[in-house]
Amino acid sequence: MKKRITINNNLINGPGNISPIPPLPPTSPTFPTQPTQPTPPVPPLEDLLFIGHPGEITVYDVSRRRVITEIENVGTPNDIFINSEMNLLYVTSSLGLSVLNLSDYQLIAQTPAPSGFINEIGYNPTNNTVYVGADFRAFGFDPDNNYQLSTTIDVTRSGASSGMFALNPLTNRGYLPIGIADNVYVLDLLTNTWVDTVITSPNASDLVAVNSTTNRIYTSNSSTPSRTILLDIIDGNTNTVTTTIVLAEPGNLSTGIAIDEINNRIYVSNRNTNNASNVLAYVVDGNTNTLLDTITIDRNVNTSSITVNPSVRRAYISDADNDIIYVIDTISNTVVEELPFQSFVLAAYTP
Repeated sequence: MKKRITINNNLINGPGNISPIPPLPPTSPTFPTQPTQPTPPVPPLEDLLFIGHPGEITVYDVSRRRVITEIENVGTPNDIFINSEMNLLYVTSSLGLSVLNLSDYQLIAQTPAPSGFINEIGYNPTNNTVYVGADFRAFGFDPDNNYQLSTTIDVTRSGASSGMFALNPLTNRGYLPIGIADNVYVLDLLTNTWVDTVITSPNASDLVAVNSTTNRIYTSNSSTPSRTILLDIIDGNTNTVTTTIVLAEPGNLSTGIAIDEINNRIYVSNRNTNNASNVLAYVVDGNTNTLLDTITIDRNVNTSSITVNPSVRRAYISDADNDIIYVIDTISNTVVEELPFQSFVLAAYTP
């Protein structure tokens, strides 16, 4: 026999007589909103310039136009190298290789020079070695052993060289130019041996710089004013000169090569032996291997070094005769500021 189930709707939905919903209270009066505060301006990127002059290095904040400190315990710099990954500053001078902390500019180590003259610096992270160019050789210093000398790479030449040196950390190759031999010696930094020789244009191998991104090496002459200024471009894969660019007629010399790896631009600073030129630097397009521009000023100049900071699109060129550092906008390739400093060597970076 089936049972009938009765559902009492009032037990589910409540009683049938539902109380009316009370009215909502009146809303509070609306007050006018406060005006939106303007977004504060983005501070400029810190642009630090290391200015080497007799007996010291001046650390100058270009973006804020102020001297941060003077470093006086490193001698007169031959070269200044910034290792931003390890927050270290390397300096070569008659005192040897000096290593400083970039946070407080305190001296960490100072190793006497193994020979009478050491110059340009490079760091290879693969074998954690600081390399320094000298006369027909490169020295390696070990950071794990308080930057003591760990290796010497010799090439078979006699006489004297400029001590210029550059390396490519991506290929573990170092480059030692010997101007009087018209050669660039290629060094294997994993075995610390001399492995190849690149024959350059006549007197085109005094200075050297490397674009590690494109694996191109750039050399130019700085010691023979009777020759045309040339820029040789070396393919690091084949160790051969692929392009030679004429920069200036005889009577001029290159004083430095700086590379903007981000925008693939090469900057070569110029000096006229008769102090009769207003050319500061030549700009080369690394994509087309052509002379792109010439940077000039309204006076005769005698440059001594050049550096570039791609992060802020600036290059810096020192003028030893006029005790001026020219600030170059690398977008327009024009001088935008002059800093009143005597300088023989420069380095720049953004922390």
